[in-house]
Amino acid sequence: MACATITAVVYPQTQRDSDDVDNNDDGGGGGGGGGGGDGGVGGSAGGSGDGGCSGGGNSSCIVVGGGGGGGGDGGGGITMNARTQLFELSMEGRQVDEAVASIFHSVLFHRSLGKFKYKQEGSYSVGTVGYQDVDCDFIDFTYVCCSSVHLDQTLKREISGFSEALRSTDSPGSGQISLEFFQRKKSRWPFQPECIPWEVWTVRLELIKLATEHERQICREKVGDLLTDKILYITEVMNRHDYIPKVPSQAELDLIFDTSYPDIQPYLFKLSFTTSSPSTTTMGNTMKKLIRETLSI
Repeated sequence: MACATITAVVYPQTQRDSDDVDNNDDGGGGGGGGGGGDGGVGGSAGGSGDGGCSGGGNSSCIVVGGGGGGGGDGGGGITMNARTQLFELSMEGRQVDEAVASIFHSVLFHRSLGKFKYKQEGSYSVGTVGYQDVDCDFIDFTYVCCSSVHLDQTLKREISGFSEALRSTDSPGSGQISLEFFQRKKSRWPFQPECIPWEVWTVRLELIKLATEHERQICREKVGDLLTDKILYITEVMNRHDYIPKVPSQAELDLIFDTSYPDIQPYLFKLSFTTSSPSTTTMGNTMKKLIRETLSI
């Protein structure tokens, strides 16, 4: 069965395939987008390396607010007007890790730059970012991500925690995981810096159980088709001229970017998740209906 390979890739404004690029202005990455959904979700939180605002470790800053746009809950503190995007999907438990990774890796592909090298204040060069194709094992789907082992390890660790919670015996089999981008705002001593979110991507999932291998094969294809639509939508959002933090001075670089990665420089981000009861009209029923309709053809 051929995989649905995504070739519609929109690169950030800095070059990826050429040598280092000299910059003397306040450039930035690709655009963001508006939408509906929930903001930063509570639960088990992981960070973007040392630069993250992690709820599960030694946090170096205060998470302020969360969602905007769609009017979701922001997780306490001051409510900020962060752009939010919500994707709703249903699938088998074994497909969760790959589905979430394909969406979040695609977002981070556009929200990551090469390492900055400052020559003098206001003059810097940006390194290149490698990229690679990833073939899914349980979904007929291939996606593009940054070729950063350390970034991949961060995502795998946090997504795995969500997947395990979602598939546990006492879990209702539904939940959501969010990728939140934020910037730090310096505070006067003795207060910690505030972490102000500016973009949140949430994936809301519901698990389904299938009885036959034929149903599982159809589900592989259907989930692949849905992810194709989601990734194309992400590239559309990244083409919009929405707010992203401008490139700061060298002294304030870690207020905007996570500088802990040796091979890449993403905007500061954190991941968090919750599990919850399925909605009355479940996404799982919709997926099962699609599978039954396909079987009847």
